[in-house]
Amino acid sequence: MYRAISLVIFFLFASFCQSLSQSQEVKVEKTFGGYKFIYQQKSLRMKDFVNVVSVNPDAAVYADKAKSGYGLASALAFGGGFLIGWPLGTAIGDGDPNWTLAAAGAGLVIIGIPVNSAAMNNAKEAANIYNNGLKNGYSHFEIPEASILIQGPKLGIYVRF
Repeated sequence: MYRAISLVIFFLFASFCQSLSQSQEVKVEKTFGGYKFIYQQKSLRMKDFVNVVSVNPDAAVYADKAKSGYGLASALAFGGGFLIGWPLGTAIGDGDPNWTLAAAGAGLVIIGIPVNSAAMNNAKEAANIYNNGLKNGYSHFEIPEASILIQGPKLGIYVRF
C-alpha cells in the first residue's frame, strides 16, 4: 500500500518538476522602446537577465557579450543625448548654440544603434541556449531534486533546491 502511494506521489512530483522547468524559460520580447526580458512572469533588467541565464556556461558567453554591448550602447545614448540636448537648451534660452556638439551627439547616437542591436542579438542567443538547455535537461539549472523517504510506517518527500 505504501509503495503504491509513494509511486503515485513520486510521479506527481516528477511531473510538477517537469512543468516547473518549462515555466522557467526566459523570453526576450521586442517592445516599442527596445527589448524586455521576462522570467517567471516578471520583467528583468539586463543584470538580472545575465544572472538567470549564466547558470548555463554556453549561454553565459552570449549573456556577457550582451551585457557589455548594452552598457556601451547606453553610455553612447546618454552621451549623445546630452550633446544634442545642450545646444537645444541653449537655443531655446535665446543663446548662441554650438551645433557642432549636436552633430557629435547625433553621431554617438547613430553609433549606439548597431551596438545595441548586436547586444540584443547576443541576449536573444543567450536566451535560446538557456531555454534549449532546459528542454534538454541541463543539470545545473534551478530544478529541485526530490527523493521519497520511507521509514517504517512513515512516508515523506525530501526536496533539495
